Amino acid sequence: MKQLTMIFALLAAPPLGLLAQPTADSQNVRLTGRVTELTLADSSEVFLAGAQIEIWSSGELLSTIESNAKGRYDSRLSFFKSYVVKYKRDGYVMKMVEIDATDFAKQSRDRGFIIELDMTLFRMYPGCKKFEFLGEIPIAKASYNKREGTLVWDNSHTSRVNERIRVAVAECRK
Repeated sequence: MKQLTMIFALLAAPPLGLLAQPTADSQNVRLTGRVTELTLADSSEVFLAGAQIEIWSSGELLSTIESNAKGRYDSRLSFFKSYVVKYKRDGYVMKMVEIDATDFAKQSRDRGFIIELDMTLFRMYPGCKKFEFLGEIPIAKASYNKREGTLVWDNSHTSRVNERIRVAVAECRK
């Protein structure tokens, strides 16, 4: 069973490694994680209940789930599809992640595959529209590498998006 963790705060972090908590099922890719709120003033984080996690494929909304009191969410994705996962809550900057699950190898399907994806949202700045680009550009992109049997994150893409976020925060604070 493969699991990868990505934490996406103001700055997205690289994969933290394999975890052993969630269990896999061989019929689906399991998408699970936690949504937290980042306070930009002091960089503190708290669980964010009531965040909507929308799962899209080919322009169609497949499901919407909500984070619980501890910010946790859990869903199942089918193999052989590409997904856009959107993290939203009123008053917060929306973020999204692209996951390409079209090329999963048979051995991963037989064992099941878990993606543990933690997302940190932050409140919108009143009157600042500098974060609108996050509604069009994913904060992160991942695709399955058959040879290695892992999900590979495009860290250069994430770095470019993080730089845009840093610039937007600085401009909104002026």
